[in-house]
Amino acid sequence: MATTTQTATHTLTIGHSSGGGGGGPSGSGGGIGGGPPGGAGGPLGGGGSGRPPGGAPGPGPGQARGHKLMGNPPQVFDGEHERTQLFLSQWEIYWGLNYQVDAMAQPYSQVLCFLSYIQGPEVQDWVMHELRWLHDQVHSRHVLPNNP
Repeated sequence: MATTTQTATHTLTIGHSSGGGGGGPSGSGGGIGGGPPGGAGGPLGGGGSGRPPGGAPGPGPGQARGHKLMGNPPQVFDGEHERTQLFLSQWEIYWGLNYQVDAMAQPYSQVLCFLSYIQGPEVQDWVMHELRWLHDQVHSRHVLPNNP
């Protein structure tokens, strides 16, 4: 009996979506790829491709290097529009330093780490929406946590 794996794509971005408001799937206030209120656009972790800035391939499954994150983590983002680019550049540096660390080498834990730096009343609904979507993909739709 053949086994198939279903892959779903949902790219997290912090920015205004074409539909306004928060982010998430259509009908939830912003269309796929929208972001929390106040955002100004930008992909997660170099586009979520598992590759560091510059395009070099990241480690393959089971090839992550180490357990300790290094560098300065980004400042918590609270949805303030003026701080969006600062947050995204801090995240890109942090992710670039740590893309081979176990916690960042797996897309599921990378997204959870990213979301842990987005906090506050203006963005909490968006974060919860993204967490529910991610949980649904992994636990209900059986998408593997290491599936990019």
